[in-house]
Amino acid sequence: MTILAKEEHALREEMVRIAASFFQRGYATGSAGNLSLLLPDGNILATPTGSCLGNLDPQRLSKVDPQGEWLSGDKPSKEVRFSSGVVSQ
Repeated sequence: MTILAKEEHALREEMVRIAASFFQRGYATGSAGNLSLLLPDGNILATPTGSCLGNLDPQRLSKVDPQGEWLSGDKPSKEVRFSSGVVSQ
C-alpha cells in the first residue's frame, strides 16, 4: 500500500468516526446531512446519497474528482457539486 493509499484509508476511517459523532449528538438524523473531505491528491471524499451518518462504511464513501465526477464508491449525494465548486475556487 502506498503512502497516499494509507493516508486515504486513515482519512476514510476518521470521516466515518466524525460522521457517527454528528449522528449520535443529534446533528443529523436519518439520511439528513452530508460531509465531504479534500484528499491530499485533490480528489474529494463525500457521503453517499441517502446514507445515514450513523452507519457509514469507509470503503463505500463516494470519491469524486475536483470537477465532481464520480470516481468510486457509492453514488455521491448531489451536494458534492458544492464541495467540488469550493475546491475549484
